[in-house]
Amino acid sequence: RLLGILQELQQPQPNGIPPIEKNLWKAIWKIRAPPKLKHFLWRVLSGAVPVKERLNSRGLQLDSRCSLCHGHSESICHLLFSCPFAKEVWNRSGVQLPAAGFSSSSVFLNVYHLICVNGRRSHHKQNRIFPWVMWQVWKARNILHFEKTQTSSEMASSKAIEDADAWFDANFCEQSGVEAVGEGGDNSTSWCPPPVGVVKCNVGVSWSGSNLLCGASWIIRNHDGMALLHSRRAFKNVRSKLEAELTSLCWVVESLAALHYTNVIIESNCTHAREALIDPTRFPWFQELTDNFGQLMSSLVPCSVEHVITLRNKVAEEIAISVTRDSRYQSYVALGGPRWLINMLEVEARGAVS
Repeated sequence: RLLGILQELQQPQPNGIPPIEKNLWKAIWKIRAPPKLKHFLWRVLSGAVPVKERLNSRGLQLDSRCSLCHGHSESICHLLFSCPFAKEVWNRSGVQLPAAGFSSSSVFLNVYHLICVNGRRSHHKQNRIFPWVMWQVWKARNILHFEKTQTSSEMASSKAIEDADAWFDANFCEQSGVEAVGEGGDNSTSWCPPPVGVVKCNVGVSWSGSNLLCGASWIIRNHDGMALLHSRRAFKNVRSKLEAELTSLCWVVESLAALHYTNVIIESNCTHAREALIDPTRFPWFQELTDNFGQLMSSLVPCSVEHVITLRNKVAEEIAISVTRDSRYQSYVALGGPRWLINMLEVEARGAVS
C-alpha cells in the first residue's frame, strides 16, 4: 500500500491552476540547474513530495512531526522553509531571503521569491544556488529519517554551494572579475615556467566523498622546468571538496614556509577554495581555515596564488589522485619529481625551454 501511495504522490495535484502559477511553473524549467533539480522543484510546487503530512492524508498512520525538528507537522512548506534546520541552511547559503522571512504556509510565495531574486542579474550570483539548497534540505531529511544519520546545517549548505558551483563551472564560462586570487596570465593549456629567480609550486587536491579521504600534493619547479622537490599527503575525515582544498592549501603553504621558500608562485585548480579565499564571508564555517591560510601566506612574501585550468596542473593532480584512486596513503617529501611521472615532467620541461 505504501508503494502505491508514494507513486500517487509523485503526480501533481489535479486542481485548476491560476495563470500566475502556470507562469511560475514555466519559469522553473528555464532556470539554470540540472534536470533532476528542476523536476524536484516541479514536485515541490505541485505538492508531489512525500512528506509525512501528505502521507497521512492518504491514510497512513505516521507520526506527523517533522523528521528534522520534531516540533511541527511535516508539510512541504515547513520542511523546506520554516523548519529551524532549513532556516539555518538558508542563512548559511548566502541566498537573498525575503525581508520578513519565508512564508510559513505558502510554498508558491517562497518559490516565487527565489525565482525572482535569481532572475535579477544585478544581485549576487549566490541567489542561483537555491535549487541545490532545497535539494540538500530534502536529502538531509531522508538521511535522518531512513539512515538515522544527522546532517549538520554547515554540511548541507556547504554541499549545496559546492555542487552548484561545480555544475556552473562545468556548464557555463563566467568571469569572476576579482583579482584577489589571480588567474594564470596567459591562454596556454600546458604548464608554464616561472620567471628566473622564482619557483613555481603546483598544488594537487583529490577528494573522495565515499570515504571522506583527501589526497594532497605539491611539486616545486624552477624556470627551466626542473623538478626540485615534491610531496604527497593523505587527510582523513574531510567532509567536503571545499574543506579538502582549503586544508591542502594550508598544508602546502606551511610546507613551503618550513622549507624556507620565498619568491614562490603557487598554482592550483582549486575552484572552490578560490571562491572562499576571494570572499570568506560567504563561507563563515570555514573561517578558521581561510584565516590560517592568510596568516601562513604572510611568511612567504613575496608570494602569489594563481588559479589555473587542470591541463596546466596535471602533474600535481596525478600525484594527489594517487591517494584516492590507488590507495597510496604514505606521506613523504622527496627530491625531484615522482619517477612514475617522469615522461610527463620531461614533456613539460621541454616546453618550458622551447
